[in-house]
Amino acid sequence: MSRVGIITVGLSNVSSLTGALSRAGASGVVVDSPIMLGEVDRLIIPGVGNFSRAMTLLKRAGLVSAIKDFASSGRPVMGICLGMQLLASKGQEGDGSDGLGLVSGNAALLPSSQRYRVPHMGWNSIDILRPHPVLESIASGTDFYFVHSYAVSEFKPCEELARTNHGNSFMSATSRENVVGFQFHPEKSQKQGSRIINNFLNWDGKC
Repeated sequence: MSRVGIITVGLSNVSSLTGALSRAGASGVVVDSPIMLGEVDRLIIPGVGNFSRAMTLLKRAGLVSAIKDFASSGRPVMGICLGMQLLASKGQEGDGSDGLGLVSGNAALLPSSQRYRVPHMGWNSIDILRPHPVLESIASGTDFYFVHSYAVSEFKPCEELARTNHGNSFMSATSRENVVGFQFHPEKSQKQGSRIINNFLNWDGKC
């Protein structure tokens, strides 16, 4: 059985994610200290809330360098929602902060209008730009569940995996080597989200 580390330092409620992993036949291990990363073979960084606050909590727990070392080992890493933003080089939310730098980009506030409100909340489709093992059997136009006000911009085009439109187009999935990130919530996206989680569990971190 795959043992999946779930980073949590007060950033999210992990119950829906551990439930999704259990249904997929994997064991979710809550990780709140660096030593626990030695017990898992892949890692998920979920999260809700403030980018700068999240990075402060990760630093305080000694997890920033530990997560980077884990990614450098070639083991698969997935960021979800705020977790995808934390993968980026920096984020503007709060006082502004450096991110983990596992992918490129800057997490910035989504533009809003009378028609397109922020936060972007609910079901929306993704436009897949290139194939990836974690998106196997997922078609462009598939709907997933989003809840967010920020999205990653200023990224390297080669790291953009999918886009979504909410008045303006934004990157909704990213990847670099053994790291992948999704702005939406696979664990809350029913059958298609379960497919992504299963794909991640079967991924060897190579593309």
